[in-house]
Amino acid sequence: MTTENVSVNAAMDTSAETDGEVAVVAGLAAAPAAVPAADPATTADGQIELQRAFKRLMIAIRRVRGRETHQHEGLSFAQLELLVVLSGRCAMAGRELAAAANLTPGTVTQMLDPLEAAGLVARRRSETDKRKQMTALTERGRELVSHRYEQMDSRFRNAVAGFTPDELGTAAAVLRQIADSMENPHSDL
Repeated sequence: MTTENVSVNAAMDTSAETDGEVAVVAGLAAAPAAVPAADPATTADGQIELQRAFKRLMIAIRRVRGRETHQHEGLSFAQLELLVVLSGRCAMAGRELAAAANLTPGTVTQMLDPLEAAGLVARRRSETDKRKQMTALTERGRELVSHRYEQMDSRFRNAVAGFTPDELGTAAAVLRQIADSMENPHSDL
Protein backbone atom coordinates (compact mmCIF):
# COMPACT_ATOMS: atom_id res chain seq x y z
CA MET A 1 0.00 0.00 0.00
CA THR A 2 1.42 3.41 -0.91
CA THR A 3 1.55 6.30 1.48
CA GLU A 4 1.70 9.99 0.92
CA ASN A 5 2.60 12.73 3.33
CA VAL A 6 -0.32 14.89 4.29
CA SER A 7 0.36 18.57 4.81
CA VAL A 8 -2.35 19.97 7.06
CA ASN A 9 -1.38 23.48 6.10
CA ALA A 10 1.93 24.48 4.55
CA ALA A 11 1.86 27.80 6.36
CA MET A 12 1.59 26.21 9.81
CA ASP A 13 4.48 25.41 12.09
CA THR A 14 4.36 21.70 12.86
CA SER A 15 6.32 19.63 15.31
CA ALA A 16 8.54 16.75 14.23
CA GLU A 17 6.70 14.35 11.94
CA THR A 18 7.55 10.67 11.57
CA ASP A 19 5.68 7.81 9.92
CA GLY A 20 2.68 6.78 11.99
CA GLU A 21 3.06 9.56 14.53
CA VAL A 22 0.63 12.42 14.88
CA ALA A 23 1.77 15.95 14.06
CA VAL A 24 0.89 18.58 16.63
CA VAL A 25 -0.26 21.87 15.13
CA ALA A 26 -0.83 24.87 17.38
CA GLY A 27 -1.46 22.59 20.33
CA LEU A 28 -4.05 20.42 18.57
CA ALA A 29 -3.55 16.94 17.19
CA ALA A 30 -3.64 16.93 13.40
CA ALA A 31 -3.91 14.24 10.77
CA PRO A 32 -1.26 11.49 10.81
CA ALA A 33 1.95 12.51 9.06
CA ALA A 34 1.73 9.49 6.74
CA VAL A 35 -1.57 7.92 5.72
CA PRO A 36 -2.64 5.42 3.09
CA ALA A 37 -3.51 6.96 -0.27
CA ALA A 38 -7.22 7.74 -0.42
CA ASP A 39 -9.59 6.15 -2.88
CA PRO A 40 -10.22 8.86 -5.52
CA ALA A 41 -13.99 8.20 -5.58
CA THR A 42 -14.23 8.51 -1.80
CA THR A 43 -12.09 11.65 -1.82
CA ALA A 44 -14.28 13.26 -4.48
CA ASP A 45 -17.43 12.39 -2.51
CA GLY A 46 -15.89 13.85 0.65
CA GLN A 47 -14.90 17.03 -1.17
CA ILE A 48 -18.40 17.43 -2.59
CA GLU A 49 -19.88 16.92 0.88
CA LEU A 50 -17.44 19.49 2.32
CA GLN A 51 -18.27 21.99 -0.45
CA ARG A 52 -21.98 21.63 0.25
CA ALA A 53 -21.45 22.02 4.00
CA PHE A 54 -19.25 25.07 3.42
CA LYS A 55 -21.87 26.65 1.14
CA ARG A 56 -24.52 26.00 3.79
CA LEU A 57 -22.29 27.66 6.40
CA MET A 58 -21.78 30.73 4.19
CA ILE A 59 -25.56 31.02 3.67
CA ALA A 60 -26.13 30.71 7.43
CA ILE A 61 -23.55 33.43 8.10
CA ARG A 62 -25.24 35.76 5.58
CA ARG A 63 -28.60 35.12 7.24
CA VAL A 64 -27.18 35.80 10.70
CA ARG A 65 -25.58 39.01 9.44
CA GLY A 66 -28.91 40.16 8.02
CA ARG A 67 -30.90 39.08 11.04
CA GLU A 68 -28.49 40.76 13.46
CA THR A 69 -29.07 44.09 11.72
CA HIS A 70 -32.69 44.03 12.85
CA GLN A 71 -31.90 43.03 16.42
CA HIS A 72 -29.59 44.29 19.14
CA GLU A 73 -30.22 48.01 18.91
CA GLY A 74 -30.34 47.92 15.10
CA LEU A 75 -26.60 47.42 14.77
CA SER A 76 -25.26 45.94 11.58
CA PHE A 77 -22.82 43.06 11.81
CA ALA A 78 -20.08 45.41 10.54
CA GLN A 79 -20.85 47.94 13.29
CA LEU A 80 -20.70 45.18 15.89
CA GLU A 81 -17.34 44.06 14.50
CA LEU A 82 -16.10 47.65 14.83
CA LEU A 83 -17.18 47.69 18.47
CA VAL A 84 -15.34 44.40 19.03
CA VAL A 85 -12.14 45.95 17.63
CA LEU A 86 -12.53 48.87 20.02
CA SER A 87 -13.26 46.58 22.98
CA GLY A 88 -9.73 45.27 23.07
CA ARG A 89 -8.05 48.66 22.95
CA CYS A 90 -7.88 52.11 24.44
CA ALA A 91 -9.08 55.08 22.42
CA MET A 92 -8.05 54.84 18.78
CA ALA A 93 -7.62 57.36 15.98
CA GLY A 94 -9.84 56.87 12.93
CA ARG A 95 -7.07 55.61 10.65
CA GLU A 96 -5.83 53.14 13.27
CA LEU A 97 -9.36 51.88 13.83
CA ALA A 98 -9.95 51.55 10.09
CA ALA A 99 -6.74 49.54 9.65
CA ALA A 100 -7.54 47.28 12.62
CA ALA A 101 -11.07 46.67 11.30
CA ASN A 102 -9.90 46.27 7.68
CA LEU A 103 -12.12 49.16 6.54
CA THR A 104 -11.55 52.53 4.91
CA PRO A 105 -11.39 55.63 7.13
CA GLY A 106 -14.46 57.05 5.37
CA THR A 107 -16.47 53.91 6.09
CA VAL A 108 -15.41 53.99 9.74
CA THR A 109 -16.50 57.63 10.07
CA GLN A 110 -19.94 56.80 8.62
CA MET A 111 -20.25 53.83 10.97
CA LEU A 112 -19.19 55.78 14.07
CA ASP A 113 -21.79 58.56 13.75
CA PRO A 114 -24.80 56.34 14.63
CA LEU A 115 -22.75 54.41 17.21
CA GLU A 116 -21.95 57.68 18.96
CA ALA A 117 -25.58 58.80 18.75
CA ALA A 118 -26.61 55.51 20.38
CA GLY A 119 -24.15 56.09 23.23
CA LEU A 120 -21.98 53.08 22.36
CA VAL A 121 -18.81 55.03 21.53
CA ALA A 122 -17.43 58.41 22.53
CA ARG A 123 -15.18 60.59 20.38
CA ARG A 124 -12.85 63.34 21.51
CA ARG A 125 -9.89 65.26 20.13
CA SER A 126 -6.46 63.83 20.80
CA GLU A 127 -4.59 65.66 23.53
CA THR A 128 -1.29 65.30 21.67
CA ASP A 129 -2.51 65.96 18.11
CA LYS A 130 -5.64 68.10 17.83
CA ARG A 131 -6.11 66.99 14.19
CA LYS A 132 -6.94 63.46 15.34
CA GLN A 133 -10.23 62.39 16.78
CA MET A 134 -9.98 59.49 19.22
CA THR A 135 -12.76 56.92 19.61
CA ALA A 136 -13.38 54.66 22.59
CA LEU A 137 -16.17 52.39 23.76
CA THR A 138 -18.49 53.71 26.41
CA GLU A 139 -19.53 51.51 29.32
CA ARG A 140 -22.78 50.81 27.46
CA GLY A 141 -20.76 49.77 24.40
CA ARG A 142 -18.59 47.44 26.48
CA GLU A 143 -21.68 45.82 28.00
CA LEU A 144 -23.20 45.28 24.56
CA VAL A 145 -20.01 43.69 23.18
CA SER A 146 -19.66 41.47 26.25
CA HIS A 147 -23.29 40.35 26.04
CA ARG A 148 -23.08 39.59 22.30
CA TYR A 149 -19.78 37.75 22.74
CA GLU A 150 -21.27 35.55 25.47
CA GLN A 151 -24.23 34.72 23.22
CA MET A 152 -22.08 33.86 20.22
CA ASP A 153 -19.55 31.93 22.29
CA SER A 154 -22.29 29.86 23.90
CA ARG A 155 -23.88 29.12 20.52
CA PHE A 156 -20.52 28.08 19.06
CA ARG A 157 -19.57 25.87 22.02
CA ASN A 158 -22.94 24.11 21.83
CA ALA A 159 -22.51 23.54 18.10
CA VAL A 160 -19.14 21.79 18.46
CA ALA A 161 -19.70 20.08 21.83
CA GLY A 162 -19.99 16.56 20.37
CA PHE A 163 -16.67 16.56 18.53
CA THR A 164 -13.34 15.28 19.80
CA PRO A 165 -10.29 17.55 20.01
CA ASP A 166 -8.79 15.64 17.05
CA GLU A 167 -11.91 16.24 14.95
CA LEU A 168 -11.93 19.93 15.87
CA GLY A 169 -8.23 20.21 15.03
CA THR A 170 -8.83 18.66 11.62
CA ALA A 171 -11.83 20.93 11.00
CA ALA A 172 -9.77 23.98 11.99
CA ALA A 173 -6.98 22.94 9.62
CA VAL A 174 -9.45 22.49 6.75
CA LEU A 175 -11.06 25.89 7.41
CA ARG A 176 -7.65 27.61 7.57
CA GLN A 177 -6.66 25.97 4.27
CA ILE A 178 -9.90 27.13 2.63
CA ALA A 179 -9.46 30.66 4.02
CA ASP A 180 -5.86 30.78 2.77
CA SER A 181 -6.94 29.67 -0.70
CA MET A 182 -9.66 32.33 -0.80
CA GLU A 183 -7.35 35.11 0.40
CA ASN A 184 -4.56 34.09 -1.99
CA PRO A 185 -6.32 32.55 -5.01
CA HIS A 186 -3.16 32.45 -7.18
CA SER A 187 -0.81 30.88 -4.65
CA ASP A 188 0.00 27.21 -4.32
CA LEU A 189 -0.78 26.11 -0.82
